[in-house]
Amino acid sequence: MNYKNRPIFKYFDKYYLDKSCQNSYTYGCVFGVSKADICPAISYMPEYDISVLIRWFQQYLCQRINETEILRNLPNEFSKTLSVHMKKRGYSTQTLAMHSLVSERTIQRMLNSEGHNTSINTIIAVCIGLKLPPLYSFDLLRKSGCWFKRTPEHVGYMAILLSHHQCDIYECNGILSQQNIPILGNKEFF
Repeated sequence: MNYKNRPIFKYFDKYYLDKSCQNSYTYGCVFGVSKADICPAISYMPEYDISVLIRWFQQYLCQRINETEILRNLPNEFSKTLSVHMKKRGYSTQTLAMHSLVSERTIQRMLNSEGHNTSINTIIAVCIGLKLPPLYSFDLLRKSGCWFKRTPEHVGYMAILLSHHQCDIYECNGILSQQNIPILGNKEFF
């Protein structure tokens, strides 16, 4: 099967691909990010070895299987799940506040009360601060009772969670502000 110059939709990043193969890829990305960024993209592969794609796909599947297994073992409550993610990263409320631009008080409320009504922007900022993979971010959003609407703002947030989950909050806010989408976290910190 010859894939030369055919569009292939996939998730990839600089960690999945062999460094020797990165130069032969061209990227058409969400928000026009560079090839060093993590992004869902339609890519045209003029020069590549099918074994690289197979290796990448095997690694991708193994990671998704591991994530799914971890997801099954997470608590069903939002606050407990957030606590597990924080412990896994070794974050205190102060550290998470610094990485997510969300106040310590808000994070404490999210950890202490299951019924705390938090906005989707705050939950997404926390997910970015924790650098959660998309599967964990969507799980945390679902447990919070928040979900995406069909608005340009929410589509932008979803794209950030899908393609920039390993970036810091400042990089994500830079991308959002370029697209005229409200930034995440407290505006005082930005």
